[in-house]
Amino acid sequence: MKKSKKIKQDIWIQILTVYLDKNDNVSGIEFKITPVGSFYHDYIFVSFDEKGKITNDLKENIETYKEQDKEDDFYLDFKVVKNFYQTLMNLQNKQKNNN
Repeated sequence: MKKSKKIKQDIWIQILTVYLDKNDNVSGIEFKITPVGSFYHDYIFVSFDEKGKITNDLKENIETYKEQDKEDDFYLDFKVVKNFYQTLMNLQNKQKNNN
């Protein structure tokens, strides 16, 4: 197994929306992952349904961010969280294959 490089910057998981059904049970959740203190860029939202399935297309969303200028602050911030998103994309691929 490939050894991961340790990231020396903390990240935030910002919960944006919690969806409830008519019985007030959680039916979905939406969050984003950002470097600490980063409110200045639109990071990828990650949406889950009540079964834990990722409901948005992470691969398509990530392609948008890969096109950023490498000198831009946003690109440098995204490098901090990209491995986390890659892990979520791997999970999403497994979920698609199980259907």
